[in-house]
Amino acid sequence: MFSLKRMEDIYETAKGKSESPHRHNYYAIIWPTKSAAGFHLIDFNKYPIKENGIFFIRPGQVHQLSSKEKPFGFVLLFTHEFLQKSNIDNKFIEDLKIFNSYLYNEPLFIDDIKAKKLLSFIYSIEESNKSLNQFRDEIIGSYLKLFLIECTSVCDADIVRDESDKSKLITDEFKKLVEQKFCKEHKVKFYADKLVISGGHLNHTIKSELGLTAKEYIQQRIILEAKRILLYSDFNAKETAFELGFIDPHHFSKFFKNQTNQSITEFIQNNFQQ
Repeated sequence: MFSLKRMEDIYETAKGKSESPHRHNYYAIIWPTKSAAGFHLIDFNKYPIKENGIFFIRPGQVHQLSSKEKPFGFVLLFTHEFLQKSNIDNKFIEDLKIFNSYLYNEPLFIDDIKAKKLLSFIYSIEESNKSLNQFRDEIIGSYLKLFLIECTSVCDADIVRDESDKSKLITDEFKKLVEQKFCKEHKVKFYADKLVISGGHLNHTIKSELGLTAKEYIQQRIILEAKRILLYSDFNAKETAFELGFIDPHHFSKFFKNQTNQSITEFIQNNFQQ
């Protein structure tokens, strides 16, 4: 699935009403180009909407766009299946460092020169989307890939990986492993063993790169997913505990309260339909 929509059309269709917080199983790129005002809620954190500040949302993230006035810009939506059909593999997406599923969701700001170049790709995608060409998806995929590469070129050296920096490499691999295994594996030792380093080395590396220990990173990732599930699924607290690898639901409830300073019931009551 691939879709390109204009933000002003979405706003008019909704008659200016803000969408509810939601999560979906595809990627989203949201690029307000002008008349941007309001906020973008991503995984329970609010970010202001500003002109030429591009948001990158990956599958599973909870988000809500709320505009104070009619925005102008573009929304691109695409699935893993579309990427595969367009010969864009998962490693390419991960290496871009612009689709962050945890901790860092600030928009990527671009200047007028870069905006003009990106707009040329958007217009080419719009034109291709109307085509009856049998290779339409492949053509769109090519322009999408160019768009993503240009966005990545804006990222500073702290975001784009330096292959010679071992600390960044360890951090990248650790984050990937956590994303794959956090629902079942909660111990730092598991990840250290997978990376063939000591737990102390892993903790020191993650602390220096991210500002929190490996254990804290794992715990915060579990809590984020717990919040997503509790608010945006039909799972109750017990089912959420099992989904996240807790054998004892009471242990999960205690863990949740220790991490958030509120009980599961209080969290749901305080956040329901906000």
